Amino acid sequence: MGRSVREGRAGRTGSPSVRHARRPAGERLSAWGSEAPVTLLPIHSTPMPRGLFGYQVFVVEDEPVVSMMLEDMLAEYGCILVGAAATVDDALAQVMDADQIDAAILDVNLAGQAIFPVADLLRARQVPFVFATGNASPELTLRYPGSRLISKPYEPQDVAEALLDFVYGSA
Repeated sequence: MGRSVREGRAGRTGSPSVRHARRPAGERLSAWGSEAPVTLLPIHSTPMPRGLFGYQVFVVEDEPVVSMMLEDMLAEYGCILVGAAATVDDALAQVMDADQIDAAILDVNLAGQAIFPVADLLRARQVPFVFATGNASPELTLRYPGSRLISKPYEPQDVAEALLDFVYGSA
């Protein structure tokens, strides 16, 4: 009778790719054996800004990797992600359904479609927002006074500073 996948190569329970399913107390966790200990580092080297804990942020970004990095950044700052969208239609629907949004981060160009209908709706709901774009234009902040503009590729500190402007009322 053959072995099940759970038994692994040596008849032990657990995944065959896991070398040490259980470790004695005090043994260091290692990805490659005892020679290379795993060191957990923060996602970003920027310290968590005070004042963003519990801040409810909505993200509109059509690049999945950028969206995930931004969501991780916000989580590290203690923000609550109230929604994430990759299209204008999805963003409009989520904003309409949201009970509370403290701020939004908007990619300006979503697969060739401008974010302006979402920005207009957020402005009507008095939700401050940050434009995140690779093609920064001062026209954006002229069209939307009180908004912030960060240029891609942006640093975590850029996001934190823009959101903190909203928290502390300098918008």
